[in-house]
Amino acid sequence: MVLSRMLRRSHLWIRVAQTGLVAIPFLLAAFAIWSILATGKPDPVERSLTLIIFPAAAVLAVAFQFLLASDRRRLDESRANEVVRLEGASTTDALTQVGNHRGFEGELQREVRRAIRHGYSLSLAILDVDEFNGLNARSGSGHGDRVLARVGGLLSGRRIEDRAFRIGPDDFALLLPYTDAANGALVLDRLRGEAEHTLLGATLSVGVAELSFENAESASLLGQAEAALREARLRGRNMVVRFDEIKSSVSVISPTKVSSVRLLISERKLHISFQPIFDLQRGAVLGFEALSRPAP
Repeated sequence: MVLSRMLRRSHLWIRVAQTGLVAIPFLLAAFAIWSILATGKPDPVERSLTLIIFPAAAVLAVAFQFLLASDRRRLDESRANEVVRLEGASTTDALTQVGNHRGFEGELQREVRRAIRHGYSLSLAILDVDEFNGLNARSGSGHGDRVLARVGGLLSGRRIEDRAFRIGPDDFALLLPYTDAANGALVLDRLRGEAEHTLLGATLSVGVAELSFENAESASLLGQAEAALREARLRGRNMVVRFDEIKSSVSVISPTKVSSVRLLISERKLHISFQPIFDLQRGAVLGFEALSRPAP
C-alpha cells in the first residue's frame, strides 16, 4: 500500500513537471513577441537573445521530456513488478512456498477447462501427512513446520507443468496435466517412498483421481481424489489409492446433480411416496421408507 501511494504521487509530480517544461518554450516565445510589440522594434541584443534563448529552451524542454518519459517507464515497470509480486504472494503459501488454497481453486478450474478443450488427460492427487497432529504433539510445532516445508520441496521438484498447493493444515494437492490415473499413481508412489526417507519420520497418504469427460467438473474431480485419500487412510495410511479402484463402492455426487435436486425441491417438483417397512414375523410396522421422483 505504501509503495502504491508513493508510485501514484511520483506519477503526479512527473505530470506536473512535464506540463511545466512543455510550457517553458511557449512562455519565452510569448515574452519575445510581447517585447517586440511593446517596443515597436527589438534592438539587436533582444533579437539575439530571442534567437538564442528560444531554441535553447525548446531543446532543453525536449531533453527533459525524454528523461521524464524514461523515468515514468521505469516507474511503470516497478509498479508492474510490484503487482506481480503481490499477486504471487496472495496465492502462495509462505511456509512451503507452493500455491495456497486460493491459488488451487482457481488453477483447478482453469486446468479442467484446458483439459476438456484440448482433450488431454488430467489427474489430481490429494496428499495428507499421516498423524500430523500426533507428530506436532510429540515433537513440537517447529518440527511439524519443517516436515511441511519438506513436503512442499518434494512436490515442487516434479515436472515443470505439475503444480503443487497446500490446501489445509497438513493437506496438499498436486495437479498432473497429461497424466492418467495409473501413471499418476506410479509418480505419487515414488514420491511417497521418497517421503519416508526425507520427512523426518513422517509419511504420506495419497488419493489420485483422473478427470472423467463424462462428468468433467472440477468439484467432482476433487471429491473423487478426496474419496481415494479417505480409503488410503482406512487401509492403514502410507499408501496411494486410485479412485477407479474404489468407484464401485464409493458414491461421489456431482455438484450439478445436487443443484438440480435442490432446484426440484425449491420448485416443489418432487413427488414423494411413503411405504411401510413390515416385520413379517410380528406383523408390525417397523418404519417408513420415503421414495421420491420428479413429479409427472
